[in-house]
Amino acid sequence: MVKITGRSFVRDMMSGQMIEKVEARTKILSLSPGTLIVYQLPARASLDTMRFASADGILSLSDGQGFTMNLGEFSRGGGV
Repeated sequence: MVKITGRSFVRDMMSGQMIEKVEARTKILSLSPGTLIVYQLPARASLDTMRFASADGILSLSDGQGFTMNLGEFSRGGGV
């Protein structure tokens, strides 16, 4: 197991270019199969109010109190 923090990149479906996501995130990965296990949410995120939302085909996770994480793996037309 390894815990890494950094920025994610997604491929823009229109241009094929890689685009960097704005927010940094922490992931916990297994070194043996290389499978993503879980995202570590920041301590300020409220789990009691956490909800998934979809707008314009983009899935996100938000607590409604200032924390939002874009969960999309692809970009559509340059936006992340």
